[in-house]
Amino acid sequence: MKFIHKIFPIFAIAMISMIFTQEASAGKKSKKEKSGIALGDKVEAVDIRDSSNDPVPLPSIGEKLVLLFYIDPDKPKYNREFYDRLTEEDFPTEIFHCYGIVNLKDAPLLPNGIVRFMIRREEEAYKDKGAKVYTDPSHILKKAWNLTDLNNKAAVILINDNKEVVFYQTDEMTPENSEDLIKLIWSNLNDKQSASLGTP
Repeated sequence: MKFIHKIFPIFAIAMISMIFTQEASAGKKSKKEKSGIALGDKVEAVDIRDSSNDPVPLPSIGEKLVLLFYIDPDKPKYNREFYDRLTEEDFPTEIFHCYGIVNLKDAPLLPNGIVRFMIRREEEAYKDKGAKVYTDPSHILKKAWNLTDLNNKAAVILINDNKEVVFYQTDEMTPENSEDLIKLIWSNLNDKQSASLGTP
């Protein structure tokens, strides 16, 4: 099953931000802070919000290999090339899950209701493929997982089925580390498939 249906709704949401947001923080530099999360750390499936603003637990944590994008809709082009590259892969969805979480807290000029409306519209258009995008209105995930300041950035997080962080990056993905991450995804998937078959 192609990966594109997992990330397409994110692009639709991001494009709206160019209409409704302004460069209110132009010229300001965010204070650098070190993330408390690190490779090997374990995370838990906290409750996030769905497209109707209802609380739901993060799906597939501890069950599948999860690739998670934590996205600021103020930056519609952030990691665009990486998303496009991922559409070329055909990951086995029975052991792999990918989804986005829109960081609403850091986009105050973009009305939450409009974002959720667009998510629901895209989910309806791709409901046969199970497309889902979630929202974080109050830094729920950032606080629970002790993430760094992600205003005007996007985190890419890979979590194995032991709930361990095996990849974490907030800088924009380069072609080189994009390929490295794709290789890491396949390596984890191959290990999981071998383990399920009892292959050493």
